[in-house]
Amino acid sequence: MNNSSALLTIRITSILSIIMGAAMYSRGYSGRYGVEVTPFTALLFCFFGTCFLIVSFLPKVKEKLTQQKFLFDSEELICQNCKSRYKTKYVQIPVCPKCDGKLVEFE
Repeated sequence: MNNSSALLTIRITSILSIIMGAAMYSRGYSGRYGVEVTPFTALLFCFFGTCFLIVSFLPKVKEKLTQQKFLFDSEELICQNCKSRYKTKYVQIPVCPKCDGKLVEFE
């Protein structure tokens, strides 16, 4: 799941939670299972749905979800043994695929 679809999923789930909370508050029971729901519980659904919806639009949350994390700060890594270079964004573990040597930051 990529980051933009994660944000969309959070927003859709938040909106559905708000709608479900409002429906449970007005009816007094859960429409799906027919279980009695107190007004406090229904308002909690609305409250948490609203909180998640607001947080999903904050710039720092978007940045954290869209920011890609790398093992190192540099853009390239180099093998200590065979001196092969690799792009940091393609490396998942700091081990050379050719010789099993240690990958270090290329300066």
